[in-house]
Amino acid sequence: MELRHLRYFVAVAEALSFTRGAEKLHLAQPSLTRQIKNLEEEIGVRLLDRTTQQVKLTPEGQSFLVDAKRVLDLSEEIVESVRHFSRDELAALNIGYVANLFYDLLPVSLASFQRSFPTIPINLFDEALSFTRGAEKLHLAQPSLTRQIKNLEQEIGVRLLDRTTQQVKLTPEGQSFLVDAKRVLDLSEEIVESVRHFSCDELAPLNIGYVANLFYDLLPITLASFQRSFPTVPINLFDMTCGDQFRALQDGNIDLGFVGLHEPIEERGLQFRPIASYETVVAVAKNNPLAKKTVIKLKELKPMFFIGMSETSYPGYRRWLTQTCRKVGFSPKVLQDADIERTLIQSVAAGLGVALLPSSIDSTIGSGPET
Repeated sequence: MELRHLRYFVAVAEALSFTRGAEKLHLAQPSLTRQIKNLEEEIGVRLLDRTTQQVKLTPEGQSFLVDAKRVLDLSEEIVESVRHFSRDELAALNIGYVANLFYDLLPVSLASFQRSFPTIPINLFDEALSFTRGAEKLHLAQPSLTRQIKNLEQEIGVRLLDRTTQQVKLTPEGQSFLVDAKRVLDLSEEIVESVRHFSCDELAPLNIGYVANLFYDLLPITLASFQRSFPTVPINLFDMTCGDQFRALQDGNIDLGFVGLHEPIEERGLQFRPIASYETVVAVAKNNPLAKKTVIKLKELKPMFFIGMSETSYPGYRRWLTQTCRKVGFSPKVLQDADIERTLIQSVAAGLGVALLPSSIDSTIGSGPET
């Protein structure tokens, strides 16, 4: 696969038209159609569905389009980088090596050198530095390879190789370009393998844990948006306590979870992103004098017992409750820790105590205590 094939595919995929894609690329439409077909045959995946009336991306094509753009963006970056390099050359330490002989020595030596001279760039070379051997490796005629390299240099406006009758040497720009070109080739191989994997229907479902009473309003909107963007990815939902979600994440049984407090996430070394915030409300029994108030000051709860959530089910809740109350000058008296929200609500309704909860739970407690 060549970069031009990616450019051809992106042009057609974005226009959803071979005609408009060919116009953008200044190519004949039959030629562009043939190139796209060759690309599909090479990677063994159908990227476009064609009819007489329209062109549509297959699910594999949608995935491939994102990755193809990444490769093209990276290729543009390295071309610009080598052009900049040619205007402002940096002296680099160029090292040749035989990989199979010095695989244990080289990393140690380079690490020591870079600690002593951190600003000096290093280039490593185990390449052929020969048009003849390069042509043999690529199964190309040497004149054809020479012409292709010359065309590349003319296109980017930078000399990459110094040629004499006796040897071929990389210019400083060529040394820089070699490193980046390998990155593009590696990424190209990755996206081809990725789309092949995609086409084999080997997509694992996205397993999501959530606390229904806490995120009942947020989850449907989030999932609807996700499915519009990734319609082929299956989703499994698991109603779990926060504690169960942490354990499932650490065991690899779910891929992500909606868990509430961020401190327990940080302590476990998990990655997180805030997606919503809720006001804190007070849950009190209907016959509690505070139930008649629309606004309750936290200090008014000082003489009362609190119903909390257990550390097993909701890690970090007790610490959050204590810190919240201490901000207004008292430590909460916790009578009971509940394992599930329904138990907490029933305990509050029975007049055993009060509870601090996120406002999102207020619409899910039915005929429970007033808040």
